[in-house]
Amino acid sequence: MLSLRSGLDCTALRYASLEMTRSICHFDRSGMQWSVVEKSSFNVNNMKEYYIYIVTNFDRTTLYIGVTNDLIRRIYEHRNHLFENAFSDKYNLGICIYYEKFNDINQAIDRETQLKKWSRKKKENLINSKNPGWVSLVNDNEIINIDEIIPNVNVDGGFLDSALLHSK
Repeated sequence: MLSLRSGLDCTALRYASLEMTRSICHFDRSGMQWSVVEKSSFNVNNMKEYYIYIVTNFDRTTLYIGVTNDLIRRIYEHRNHLFENAFSDKYNLGICIYYEKFNDINQAIDRETQLKKWSRKKKENLINSKNPGWVSLVNDNEIINIDEIIPNVNVDGGFLDSALLHSK
């Protein structure tokens, strides 16, 4: 088992674990540890979703763009400061305000690289196109479908203007 607080460089661990998850790694939320499983017992069909995501802090002053194969787990890591002294820990980033889903890890990494080169204004325009209220799209056990947010709903001003979702 590899503990998240084992002193490894968090960026190296993040990218190493992302590569490993493609074939032989499993993340245990209850124990917050990585464990290696045999390739023969691993169902590759479960690992065909990858996400790029944008997280921010409560004041919406800082943006962080990342890539992951488990969006709920990764946002949990950000919110609970599991990687001490990381960028997201330093700036208290834990509100997922945008994400895109991919079936290919290389496409996800390419998109992450592309977005990281964009200006703040261009990133804000992208976020506002899908989530104009900058509401949190991920909680501890659920991802809100970004396409279900009702745009331009003015409730009371502020960041939560578009927090209402389509009722089913």
